[in-house]
Amino acid sequence: MLAVGLLVPNWPVLSFLLGVVLALVYVRLGRRLRGRNARVWWAAGLVAAAALYVVFALARGDVAGAALEMIGVTLVGVAVRMGLRGDLRWLAAGWLLHPLWDLGVHPPLEAPPLYVWLCLSFDAVVGIALYLQAVRN
Repeated sequence: MLAVGLLVPNWPVLSFLLGVVLALVYVRLGRRLRGRNARVWWAAGLVAAAALYVVFALARGDVAGAALEMIGVTLVGVAVRMGLRGDLRWLAAGWLLHPLWDLGVHPPLEAPPLYVWLCLSFDAVVGIALYLQAVRN
């Protein structure tokens, strides 16, 4: 019985790890860019991460949920605007706060469960990388 349990993949853990790997690739690609192009890269990714939840809500036919998610996109927009204008820590904060929005606002099964784990780890890794980059500069 134990051997069978070892063969069954732990999908949340694998999804979380995939998010870490994808984030490391995303960060590596972003670090190849300089100046405004780099900021646009980080900002566009953050807006896309927030906007996906609007898509999930609309796909469920949940107009009220989509409206709530648009509030999240608007909040992300503030971090994006400030990050594009100056301090990279605003973009880092947006990436780091996005998982808290995910955990605090989304009831279970609102987004595909494996996506949630991937998103949490991806956002956290990108946010930490951006914060460390901002502190070094």
